[in-house]
Amino acid sequence: MARATPHVEHNLLSDHGAAQPIVVGSPGWFDWLDQATLFAFHSDAGNFTARREGRARGGEYWRAYRTVAGRQRRAYLGRSADLTAERLRAAAIQLAGDPADTPASRSTSASPAAARPRSAAPLLTTKLYLPRPRGALVPRPRLLARLNAGLGLPLTLVAAPAGFGKTTLLADWLDHQRLEARDLRLVEESPSQASSLKPLAPHIAWLSLDAADNDPVRFWDGVFAALQTIVPDVGGSAHAALHSPRTTVTDQVLPLLINDLAELAEPVVLVL
Repeated sequence: MARATPHVEHNLLSDHGAAQPIVVGSPGWFDWLDQATLFAFHSDAGNFTARREGRARGGEYWRAYRTVAGRQRRAYLGRSADLTAERLRAAAIQLAGDPADTPASRSTSASPAAARPRSAAPLLTTKLYLPRPRGALVPRPRLLARLNAGLGLPLTLVAAPAGFGKTTLLADWLDHQRLEARDLRLVEESPSQASSLKPLAPHIAWLSLDAADNDPVRFWDGVFAALQTIVPDVGGSAHAALHSPRTTVTDQVLPLLINDLAELAEPVVLVL
């Protein structure tokens, strides 16, 4: 007889090879995840199949899959330690489609303020394009040096009135970063150079903002899209949480995103 696939329903794991179900989020759950490769998830928010996969740069993570209308959807779940009941439910909602169509959100429809997540307007991909440097620029080595110094800080603010060249300066700085990254690749290809002496060139994501981005969900949708242009899997679970019912950005979304960024081996710069 074919062996049943382990499955989670009502926050209990069954058919996992033991007589007693395991509560999702308990120590036994995380112990089981460390040696598992596959499980199914069922809830009123939606269903999916979760698989453990490998990352090219090393490490393993979980991804959720569901087929809707003949097309396969997928959602990044994170590492085993990230697979809480809330995370699984958020992924189920994401894969099901518009959260407003799920039974869970319909049950809270009497409180519109609580049902904050909604479908976001399509993001213009041009908002993610890095600007190209202009020709015949006046050299500004002092400002470029200050931007380089800011790489060691959590935030750099470029402040000047409109038309004073903020974007032009950043485009010039980005071009210098590209040249440095090219030089670093050449160093890596030279066996005579010691890799421990090379600085790390940052990956740079860009997001152009306008007045409509004052909406929190729209803003963070843009941030996730920008970051995923350089690290495709980063923030997957945080993005799912952003569109889950009764989610707060500060308490639930940002910790997940920060944890993902902290796992990266190379520095990331986000330019807003």
